[in-house]
Amino acid sequence: MFKESVVKKALLLSCLLQAAALVTGNAARSFEWNEVICETGDYIPISLRGVWGSSSGDVFFVGDAGHIFHYDGLNCYTLLEGTPGEIAMLYDVWGSSGRDVFAVGGNYGEILHYDGNSWSMIRKTKEPQNLYGIWGYSPERVFAAGDNGVILRYDGEAWSEMNSGTTWPLHGIWGSAPDDIYAVGYAGTVLHFDGMEWRPIYLGSQALGTLLYDVWGSSENDVYAVGESGRYVGQNTGIVYHYNGGQWSQVMLDFSLNGLYPDGSLYGVWGSSHKDVFAVGGNFFGGGILNYDGGIWREVENGIPSFLFGVWGSSLTDIYAVGFGYRILHYGEPEQTTSTTSTVSDDICPLELIYGEFSQETALLRRFRDTVVSTTPEGRELIKLYYLVSPLIIGAMEGDDEFKEDVTQLVDGVLAMMYKKGGRS
Repeated sequence: MFKESVVKKALLLSCLLQAAALVTGNAARSFEWNEVICETGDYIPISLRGVWGSSSGDVFFVGDAGHIFHYDGLNCYTLLEGTPGEIAMLYDVWGSSGRDVFAVGGNYGEILHYDGNSWSMIRKTKEPQNLYGIWGYSPERVFAAGDNGVILRYDGEAWSEMNSGTTWPLHGIWGSAPDDIYAVGYAGTVLHFDGMEWRPIYLGSQALGTLLYDVWGSSENDVYAVGESGRYVGQNTGIVYHYNGGQWSQVMLDFSLNGLYPDGSLYGVWGSSHKDVFAVGGNFFGGGILNYDGGIWREVENGIPSFLFGVWGSSLTDIYAVGFGYRILHYGEPEQTTSTTSTVSDDICPLELIYGEFSQETALLRRFRDTVVSTTPEGRELIKLYYLVSPLIIGAMEGDDEFKEDVTQLVDGVLAMMYKKGGRS
């Protein structure tokens, strides 16, 4: 009887949360894309190409003429003021921490390093060279890729060139481990490093007219490469390839019958998990942001004036995209929110028992509670009722794994509905 009673309360809890989501409609996820404005001084760069951060309050943006900007969670400002003509462009940025950050670009294969206090030039070639991508596993295992198939490896002290086996330009590089790294580039080039050597991966004859600009994965068995297809004369169309642990295949996007993104190239890819992946791109006339929810790709933001080149986030509710026209977009809570009286208990709740106190799922549901449900009298009553029945649910979950799984499935359903209502799926 006790378990039956608790099940009824768990079902009631699920219904209450779903009712609250339905009542609030599309406000169920109070997150949106907004533009971030940086203080740039006298020189405003034409384009920003790369973005990376150590946290939501420590984000770096790189771009035109060697400019580097920094966002500290409150303000965005110039961290390094480049000199036009000295460095044509910084294309990418990555770090092992906020005090160990690398930025790469051209004219002459420049690599800049930030130690938490200042930026310094740590590499520059005598011959013209562009470096387009950088990724690392640790401070002593950093890799960069660029023109003529160059791949560089940093061991914490010096950069050395690796044998890539190709002369095609390489634009993106990413790995899940030091012995599982991918580099992508022109002519559908995909290279894989197994810890010993780089080997080519054949995507098929149709990929020869493809330019791949970026690569990212959630694991060794879930990797995405994005770029553009030149199979149609005079029209660049975005394309996505996916690796499932066994083989690479073209992703059939839901935008046209040929499975391509018709509104331009795709330049950047990043995700918070295998069920939350973003690709950004566009053309000179407009940019777009695509999202994959584990089942379908959709365009979640358009009407952006022009290209987006890079994307990165600290979580599924804190994402940045950069592009042409000195553009920085941020996905998160609106800048202006209405303060509400807190009705939240500090007691442990079933969500923490399921996902963990500091998980993304718990953070999302808490934020939904605080920014949506608690803004109405009815919502605050729902919260009180939720915490009233929580001890009973927790007691049953701790003693019954099957019941815990049932509750988990219920809450997973609520999360899925919130994604849908929020326009992110």
